[in-house]
Amino acid sequence: MKQEIQTVLVQLLIAIIPILSAFIVRLLNLKSNEIKQITKNNIFDKYIDYAADIIKKSVIAVNQTFVEKLKEQNTFTPEKQKEAFELAKKKILSMLNEDSKKALKSIYGDLNTFLDAQIEATVNNLKNQNIEKESKE
Repeated sequence: MKQEIQTVLVQLLIAIIPILSAFIVRLLNLKSNEIKQITKNNIFDKYIDYAADIIKKSVIAVNQTFVEKLKEQNTFTPEKQKEAFELAKKKILSMLNEDSKKALKSIYGDLNTFLDAQIEATVNNLKNQNIEKESKE
């Protein structure tokens, strides 16, 4: 009787182990992919933050060194506005490293379209901040 129970248990274990192993492997693969996705998102978040910081600093620098002088002289024309935009974009592209350019391309598709939109948004945000400051004073 004891021998028969042992035989049945061994056969049961032989049948369960492959199923259990397959389940564990699948679970490990799912968790591994989950961790990879989180890591990938964290890396992309770092590149996005890095780019946003460079864009903001470049727009501020162009504003201080180029735009403000032209505004003081009343010579900030639409042509000069385009020139300021291109100057900021050139500065940004020179500061972004190749890895960040690749990452931003993979996230947004077209790097130039992304930069154009971000420059415009940053200029708009800075204008609104200045307007809020002036209205509080």
